[in-house]
Amino acid sequence: EFTSQLQQAQRHQHSELPACECCMAQLRAAVALYKGPFLAGLSLADAPQFESWLTQQREYYQQQLLDTLAALIAAYTQRGEWREAIQFTQQQLALEPWLEESHRQLMMLYARTGQRSLALKQYEQCRASLQEELGTDVAPETQTLANQIRLRPNFSLQNLPVNLTPFIGREQESTLVKSWLTDSTSRLITLTGLGGMGKTRLALATARHFLQPQTAQPTAPFADGIYLIDLIPLTTPAQIETAVAEALHLHLSAGGSARQQIIDYLRDKQLLLIFDNFEHLLSGAPLLAELLQAAPNLSILTTSRTRLRLRGEKVLALSGLAHHHEGTARAGPSAATQLFLSTARQVAPELEISPDDEQAIKVICQLVEGIPLAVELAARWVDTLPISVIASELKRDINQLATDLQDLPARQRSMQAVFHASWQRLPESARRLLARASVFQGGFTLEAAITVLGATHQNLAQLVNHSLLQFDQAEKRYHCHELLRQYAAAQLASDPELERQTRQKQLTYFCEFAAQGEQHLRGGDTILWKRVLGAEKGNWQVAFEWGIVNELEMTARMAIHLSLFWFDSGQMQLGERLYERLLRRQDELTEWLKGWVLTWYTAMIWVQGRLEECRRLALEANRLFAILDDGPGLVMSYHHQYVAAFHSGDLETAAHHNKQALTIARNDPLVPPWFLSVCLQTRSGLLAEVGQDEAADHAARECLQLCQANRDVVLEAYALATLARLAIKRGAFAEARSVSQRALAIAQDMDDPRMESIQYVILGNIALAERDFPAAVDTLETAVAIGEMTNNTDILDEAIMLLGRDAYTGIGEYERALEALQRWAQICLQLENEANMAACLDKIARVQWQLKPGNLATVRWLAAAAAWRESHSSMVDATDQNRLLAKIREQITATEFWDSWELGRLLSLPEGLAEATTSSPDLA
Repeated sequence: EFTSQLQQAQRHQHSELPACECCMAQLRAAVALYKGPFLAGLSLADAPQFESWLTQQREYYQQQLLDTLAALIAAYTQRGEWREAIQFTQQQLALEPWLEESHRQLMMLYARTGQRSLALKQYEQCRASLQEELGTDVAPETQTLANQIRLRPNFSLQNLPVNLTPFIGREQESTLVKSWLTDSTSRLITLTGLGGMGKTRLALATARHFLQPQTAQPTAPFADGIYLIDLIPLTTPAQIETAVAEALHLHLSAGGSARQQIIDYLRDKQLLLIFDNFEHLLSGAPLLAELLQAAPNLSILTTSRTRLRLRGEKVLALSGLAHHHEGTARAGPSAATQLFLSTARQVAPELEISPDDEQAIKVICQLVEGIPLAVELAARWVDTLPISVIASELKRDINQLATDLQDLPARQRSMQAVFHASWQRLPESARRLLARASVFQGGFTLEAAITVLGATHQNLAQLVNHSLLQFDQAEKRYHCHELLRQYAAAQLASDPELERQTRQKQLTYFCEFAAQGEQHLRGGDTILWKRVLGAEKGNWQVAFEWGIVNELEMTARMAIHLSLFWFDSGQMQLGERLYERLLRRQDELTEWLKGWVLTWYTAMIWVQGRLEECRRLALEANRLFAILDDGPGLVMSYHHQYVAAFHSGDLETAAHHNKQALTIARNDPLVPPWFLSVCLQTRSGLLAEVGQDEAADHAARECLQLCQANRDVVLEAYALATLARLAIKRGAFAEARSVSQRALAIAQDMDDPRMESIQYVILGNIALAERDFPAAVDTLETAVAIGEMTNNTDILDEAIMLLGRDAYTGIGEYERALEALQRWAQICLQLENEANMAACLDKIARVQWQLKPGNLATVRWLAAAAAWRESHSSMVDATDQNRLLAKIREQITATEFWDSWELGRLLSLPEGLAEATTSSPDLA
């Protein structure tokens, strides 16, 4: 019956499998009938011919199943039915886990459906399967895809610009181009016509028909993506390849041909590439033919004032939009008239059209022959000239259209006239509401409008109906065009008391809103509230700007409530700037507010490596909280003293401050559980650092249990990170990877870049422990990329150290190792961590000697590091050290060695690092 179902589907005549539900059902039925290997369990050891036949039959039926699954996966992917495509891809991989292409397919499917953590988990499964089954690593294409998913939280398979104005007319042309794009014999289409004819708008509007309304992701027949390549900035055809790679987010390797890498990437993809404005790069057109030849499922849509003259090219020459010709009768407004009216109402929302105006518009459209750009330019005169005058001016001299537009008032000034006309037509209550709404930056919710403005559904709807506000159904937020908002703000400023009252209510509302959000970030619906708080970023800032001048204490409270949001969202630099401004006026704050502003300012700066400043400010905050007997404040000020000591390498002092914080957090009933979680998390890390792994594990698990009880997913991820590191130390690499990937999934779902980069560092450590150096480079470079975006010095410290010390040297790339180590040296100097300085200087010397044996500077650096370790009773592996020194002494004279060694022992670590980071391998 399995074979029968397949044969029926094969015999059926249809254009494409995705369109034939009958055959799809038969293939699904065939898959469901397959219960395992043919005659599973049967074996006749004494009948070799039978065994050979049985093996062939089993392989045949399994291959039939694999081919059927591949057909179903392709069909469901084309149809955009991701759930079914995922199901059958998983089934395919269960049969043959070494199919790397199927792993990539599943990664893409997960990414398209927003399951980023699963996509990256699939990448790790792919790596593991290939190593286990074939003993090979993943292909560069798979690595590139994983990197794209890691670094692009909102993974998208299209880059079409947002359509800000309606697409009017061209219905017949759009229908024709769509039919061509769905015809496999029409894979190269060129839209030609004069400049301003609307070629780009038609291309983009047609391409958008192949996007799913819900996800804005491409669907069949371009399930792998729709990408726009803007050719206007390019000056030579040679630049086209780079532009294509950038649009595809394809990272080209320096060693190979860019064209070949692009061809290899596109070869099995179902893609639409849109090349916009090709006319000045016509000699580069053969590249398109080569791409089409190599990639059978690729389609190309180009816009050009001149056809490309390639075989297979279908050309659609555009003329002007349909318009009324003189002396002809036509029912309803033409497409050109609709475009004129649409454009005119963008600059004059209250525009009223008289019968004379309607006739004048027909004349204008006739004069410009329906060219869309000319219609739009003429329409933009309506805020300065009557429509009848525009028609008269164009009759007099059609060439003045572009020239006169050069002399029009600036866009803001002409918009001011439009807004003024709209303003005058509003009733007083609507004017007052619009003026007060100008205090919001970046939009606002209905709740905010009701609380701050005293608005109702009805009067907000009135402003929406006048096109003075827009309501975003997806975000549930009201928005006001920025130029209109500025106009309304000027009207509000003319009534200082009304403005003061409105801004006071805005600050009060957002202070209370921030307090509510803080509680959820400490345990609750954290993911939702991070998104909600992030949507109000503009409003926090305008409330802060007004409040710091007019209502200092409430502004300080709002900033304190937002501290966790800024930290967990990687916005520490924003928080730092705002706290700095509050501290300039700290003498006007109460002692309690001053203490908390100092505390959270400290939280914003320690990740940048400003540890001495962190220690000093935490000490001052601690003094204030001790006077106030504020338990939570004491916990956090001791915690930040711990942070400064720990990252400076002073573990004894760090342990002392952690113990003080932990004691208060456990014993003060007024201290919320979140503070105890913080102390337990840092204690586990400290204990692990000093080798008390059992105690560290106990503290981490207590922290994990407390976080889970309080629904605190952020600190839960930190606890998991510690448990993963402890598992690495025990050699339990599978456990470490599993725990770290749990934390990574939390970080990705939370959009927490700091925690995400921490997990990549841990995964890099695991790869190094397993001596999988390519994987270590992959994950650690990802950690560095994310750490650089958020300026997390402590994470960069470890990630760059591991890259330079172990990962790059592990793959024999000593030049890259040296670059990383020299960068690590700068971080060590910034953090003033002498133990790391010594380790860094030692490793730089080793790599320099590897690059250039006989370099006497490396002997000095080894001696400087050794002298520091002797004075601090900090030793390294003596066997390894003696082996290196013996090798060096074989290659230089004894005098050279001892002279350099004695000079090096006189160098301080900062002096040695300064020399090492400015030296080349040729230095002697």
